[in-house]
Parts: sequence; C-alpha cells; structure tokens
Amino acid sequence: MNLQEMTNYIKTRYPTELGEHEFSAHINEVYRDVSTLFTPDTTEVYKDGGFGTEQDQAIYQLPVLSRVIKQVHMDNSGVIRLRTMMEESLLYPRQKGTPVRWYPFGFKDAEPGVYQEFGLDPVPDTDAAGKELIVLYEPIPEALEANDDEPEYVPEELHYLICWGTLAILAGNQQDYNTSQYWESKYRAAYNEKLVNLGRSRHANFPEASRKVKGL
Repeated sequence: MNLQEMTNYIKTRYPTELGEHEFSAHINEVYRDVSTLFTPDTTEVYKDGGFGTEQDQAIYQLPVLSRVIKQVHMDNSGVIRLRTMMEESLLYPRQKGTPVRWYPFGFKDAEPGVYQEFGLDPVPDTDAAGKELIVLYEPIPEALEANDDEPEYVPEELHYLICWGTLAILAGNQQDYNTSQYWESKYRAAYNEKLVNLGRSRHANFPEASRKVKGL
C-alpha cells in the first residue's frame, strides 16, 4: 500500500477531522515502529570524501538518520575496521594518535531528527587528521510524504499493521478508548507474532505505538 491507500483504509474505518499533515505524522510514527522489525537485518554504508577525522576532535556525528551505528572504518593507506569499545572504558587524560577504536557516544532515542554520534580512540593527532571515515549503520526509513510513497523495509503484506496502529492512536486521541483498545490489541498481537517469527525480542513485547495508546 502507498500513503494514499493507507489513508483511505484508515479513514473508511475511523473518520477523523485531522489535517493532512497531522494525519500523515501518525502514519509515519507507526511506520517507524513497524520498521524496527526489519531494519536490524539491513546495513547501509555512509561514505563521503568530506567526512573524515579532524585533529583533536574525538566525537563525530553521522550526517544521516540511523538507529544504530554498527561499524566504523577508516581509510588510512587502505581501509581498516576500527575495533568497538565502550565509552566507559576510555582512559583519561585522552591519548592522541591514530584511531584504532570507536565507541557509541551518548544514549539517544532513534527518533526523527536525531543523529547518532560516535567517538574515536585515540583522539586523532596531526598525522591522523584528514582520514576518511566509513560508517555502517541500521537505517531509519524516510517519512512517507507523497501519496504514491510506499514503505521501505516492511513487506507489502504487512502494511496493514501500519494502518492498525494508526487507527489505535487516532481513536485514543479522540478519547474513544473502546475503539482504540480494539485496534491496539489487533496491532500488538500481529506485531508480537511477527516478532516471535523473526526470533526477535522487545521490552515487555510492547511496540511503541501500543505504549503510546496505553498512555493516553
């Protein structure tokens, strides 16, 4: 289903006076939630000649939206994979030199507009500056905006999940709690069934859309 088809599916089952922008925002909210079932198996590569190490700079921001940074490579007369470490393992004062390790920096929710950051160890010195960085990451899907936009990563036969979760949120926002509970339970049951089939786990088996409905 594309955005227009999902909109029609939802509105024929639950009429709403919401404006187009707010309505689409709810669809995209659930779309991001459902996509978390599938994006862990997807790895995309950020490689840009202008993205590289800088002297005395320890922290770097990945310029594209991502859920998780998986690996960091550095081109130093040949591409090398930096080892992963924990931020808590850093030694102070920080050493400077050619980076051989990277670490996730901070703990950020993967929401729209949040760019993940990572650090390098040792901190690049003069000789290590200007080395290209290549980042492998789990992507966040682009928001659906045009009527013919279709979800990425989520198989077409599961697009109805996006509609069910959106119906639950719409009804909950209008304090129609019986209807909201009906769609939320269908959404959560189908989501968790797919979760089990994929061999994944999630805190309390509660997708984010369900958490939002429960909090209304």
